[in-house]
Amino acid sequence: MAFPDRTGPACCGSVPNQPCIPWTLCEAMEGWRHTMFGRRNLLMAGVMGSAAMLPRGVTGAQAYASPAHGTGSAHDDASVPHSPPLEKFVDPLPRPMTAVPDPSVYPGADYYEITMRQGSWRFHRDLGPATTWGCWATNPSDPHNEIGMGYLGPTLSVAPDHPTVVKWRNELPTNHLFQDVIQRIKNGDPELTPTPPPPYKPELPFPRDVNVWNVVHQHGGFTAPQSDGMPLQSFSPDGIHAEGYATLDPSRVERNEAIYGYTNHDRSCMLWYHDHGMGMTSLNVYAGLAGLYLIRDPADERLGLPRGEFEVPLILQDRTFNPDGSLAYTMTMREGEDTRSSTGRRTPSWPSSPDATGCASSTRRTSVSGG
Repeated sequence: MAFPDRTGPACCGSVPNQPCIPWTLCEAMEGWRHTMFGRRNLLMAGVMGSAAMLPRGVTGAQAYASPAHGTGSAHDDASVPHSPPLEKFVDPLPRPMTAVPDPSVYPGADYYEITMRQGSWRFHRDLGPATTWGCWATNPSDPHNEIGMGYLGPTLSVAPDHPTVVKWRNELPTNHLFQDVIQRIKNGDPELTPTPPPPYKPELPFPRDVNVWNVVHQHGGFTAPQSDGMPLQSFSPDGIHAEGYATLDPSRVERNEAIYGYTNHDRSCMLWYHDHGMGMTSLNVYAGLAGLYLIRDPADERLGLPRGEFEVPLILQDRTFNPDGSLAYTMTMREGEDTRSSTGRRTPSWPSSPDATGCASSTRRTSVSGG
């Protein structure tokens, strides 16, 4: 790959038939080839090393479930909230909308603008609307009609080895949806902030008066470090940056934005994107900051796989609800929350056709096993 004058378009030549995009994005997106192997192996070495330090017969889950990590006896604690009983299969299954790319901004790449924002969502017919966080994508053909549903985010559907560029914008409130948890963390609650060994000190990456910060990570993709959405790349709604903040094409962003590039150098697969904010990933994803990222290979079409109305991507989550329908964050370590959610609905229904299973005289029941 050559950038003779470091201006104008340049080709990412290490990927066959890669289209030309501006050199600033191309150069950064190529970085994964030089970092991915070492980073993944370093992570594996760290995991193996941590496991080796556990006492004999103690698993990682057991180690984390110790009182030092604030789990206590979560199942016996009457103070832990529980969802009200809810009738099953009374709500239709939502289908996340698909974002529409704009190919004109960076020729040779699909460009999206996606905004993180507070909204509302009803998880069940018998629950009131909950305040939630979600992502909305700009619609190039109708900028006043954004693509989103109030919870989670739109699906990005891309082609292998065709670059994707996303401007992530943070328009969330400056107080967190779970502000009580944030205050406990800031106050050094030992249940939420275990004391690290000296000389380390528990520190958050933002001033004490900042309560919300976010950054988006594409989970499972080959991504250059500048666009990886690492926790210390977080930025707040009012434009305060963590020390590792990075963006492509800085002249095109405001303080509460970051531009990331994705190579899509992968076979067909379903990935996902999610918030990765330093110290609050769990809170932000629980609030709704996640979505699907589909890499589709046209060669798969000849396989005759389900498509259109018969292709139903699912986002499976567990949540706990207060009686009014709002999200309850339990702050305890247990085997999941007490209510299962499929793409934002509690045990939804989905009208099916016998033809969809390929079975002439029988039906099929899909199940998921913990084993």
